[in-house]
Amino acid sequence: MIVFLAILSIALFAVALVVSGLVPMARSALAASSAAMAVLRDPDASEEAKEAAARQSSVQLFGAFFGLLWRTVAALAVSAAPIALAHVTGLADGGTVLAFLARWDVITVSTVVLIGLWMAVARYAGPAAPGYGTADRVLHRAALDGRVLPEVLHDMERGAFLSKAPQARDGAHVFVCGLARAGTTVLTRDLFGTGAFGSLTYRDMPLVLAPNLWRGLSRSSSVARQERAHGDGLEVDLDSPEALDEVFWRVIDGDRYIRSDRLVPHRPEAEDTARYIDLIRLVLLKTGKTRYLSKNNNTILRLPALSAALPNARFVVPLREPLDHAASLLRQHRRFGDSAPFEARYIAWLGHHEFGSTHRPFAFGAVPEGTPDQPDYWLRLVLATTEYLLSMQDNPAIRYVLHDRLCAEPDYRRALFDELGLPDAGGEMRVMPPADLPDFDPALVTQARTLYDRMRAAA
Repeated sequence: MIVFLAILSIALFAVALVVSGLVPMARSALAASSAAMAVLRDPDASEEAKEAAARQSSVQLFGAFFGLLWRTVAALAVSAAPIALAHVTGLADGGTVLAFLARWDVITVSTVVLIGLWMAVARYAGPAAPGYGTADRVLHRAALDGRVLPEVLHDMERGAFLSKAPQARDGAHVFVCGLARAGTTVLTRDLFGTGAFGSLTYRDMPLVLAPNLWRGLSRSSSVARQERAHGDGLEVDLDSPEALDEVFWRVIDGDRYIRSDRLVPHRPEAEDTARYIDLIRLVLLKTGKTRYLSKNNNTILRLPALSAALPNARFVVPLREPLDHAASLLRQHRRFGDSAPFEARYIAWLGHHEFGSTHRPFAFGAVPEGTPDQPDYWLRLVLATTEYLLSMQDNPAIRYVLHDRLCAEPDYRRALFDELGLPDAGGEMRVMPPADLPDFDPALVTQARTLYDRMRAAA
């Protein structure tokens, strides 16, 4: 019992240090100190600059000292808890356990083991990534990479909360979907801004499939709004809606539509569709809403199945002028082409393959001819995807809208919101200045212009 309690105490101490963020705080303090010393040693720095650097460093180090102190005390308290409990209940003598922990051989072995475990955890977490410490990377990988743990957590969530969740099959839900860069994100944000919907947000990461279980742990977290990685001026924070429900489909049924080089139309079984509706119910329970809002470009792969399963839902498909659309996709592909390893894994875990190093095209037949570094490749992808979307015009649940008109014509936008039973109080949509277009194959340009006429008729 003494050895068991000692091992448990050491393990709890290590976990508490990691969870408390002590290591990142220590690194931050050292970085601040190093930056200040660099200024103090700079012969070209003014006395005022040196004084300001010294003052700022002192304040940061003073704050870090107390931050490190309370975290260390808290970790010691956590590690002492099982020893105290065993002592009070008579299972073991607390003094004997502490004496065992104070032995030099125990200290040496436990230190070596903890260092080895930390190295193993760091290797599992993968390379460092901006904004994600080792503990964050471990948590994201455990929760998103693979299928066993996400499924187990989702089953636990259903068992604990589904009986309390509202019904969702007949709800007036809204699904925004389409090819990336068609304006799906900004439309979703404006719809979400009405306050009528519950939706998955960044706050639900990384336990996307267990939003109510995760809620208690993530509720108090806060992150300053910042521009998203696309560089398009849209700012996000933890409460911004995002295309996170694709994690469900990747985990539950990914083998049926995710290929090594493409994404193909997905026809989920009725049982899996019912489980997805359960996820919608769980999100509605967490948010206290009756209508669900989803923004997921991959929804177009399973439009027939979802529109049949949710008869009162509407599937809003933004369409964009094909040449501008293809040019935007090419720019984003180049922007995300050199993503760091963790960022690339993160994107793939979310089921995003629209562009960049994890790109896999929608394929409603053959994959587009050419390579992603060629403009014509992206124009072919836009043409093929739009043709596929327009082939479902007879589906009354699908509502096609032109992105350019949503941005430029208030009456057009208002008509969409009226149809969805929503107030339109404005939002982030705006007319963007025209961007330079790459050189496209003239034959493809002709096809694009003809297709755009059909898009305008459908929308």
